[in-house]
Amino acid sequence: MNEKKINETSKNIFLIETSCKGYLDLRQLCAVKSAARAHPDWQINLLFVGPVTHEKLTTGILSSLQAYENVVIARVYLSQIVKDTPLERVLTENLLETSEYRYAHVSDIIRLLLLWKFGGVYMDLDIVVLKPFDDLGPDFAGLDAPNSVNTAVMGFKVYSEETFYPISAQHWREYFQPGVFNVKRFSKSHTVHVLNSLSHVIKDRTIKPWTLYANMAKMFCPPIYSVNPESLSEQ
Repeated sequence: MNEKKINETSKNIFLIETSCKGYLDLRQLCAVKSAARAHPDWQINLLFVGPVTHEKLTTGILSSLQAYENVVIARVYLSQIVKDTPLERVLTENLLETSEYRYAHVSDIIRLLLLWKFGGVYMDLDIVVLKPFDDLGPDFAGLDAPNSVNTAVMGFKVYSEETFYPISAQHWREYFQPGVFNVKRFSKSHTVHVLNSLSHVIKDRTIKPWTLYANMAKMFCPPIYSVNPESLSEQ
């Protein structure tokens, strides 16, 4: 990653693909496009831990991001991002090798150091942005339950559940059940979190066009929805 390309005004949004699969599925692409759409004057930094081929960038669904002038795609190297930081010893002393949750910890390290170095906002790739972050200030995170802070969207000030996670993790299935986007219900929400880590267990992996998630995608990342609502299933 060329750190000189990072926006120096702190108007950065960072999204990180850590599985090393070398592409995004449509649900992840919806996260990027909804962020770019809501923040035309912010830089949306889509970072891959693993390599991405030229073919994927230029002919696959990633190529559709070329239409967004505020989206930057780059590869991030753990060895580079930890250099000269308080977390450098995690890598130099091979502490990750003994971690039971190695990949989750790599993701945590990268997201925290990006915010520590550059400021801005980190968000997971299973987030849909409903409205801009401009009014949140520089430091925030959000509760997803009365006693649980979620780091799927953060900049270090803690906001109430309704700000980022209006539907709690316990009720994630509601996104994939019949529903319409109720403006009043989500009026105080900047994002929703559809929890790919849990929703992948759905036996019928297709996303029906009458579900709450599909209706949100239709409104907030319409280019993705228009491809085929059912293809929004996590790949």
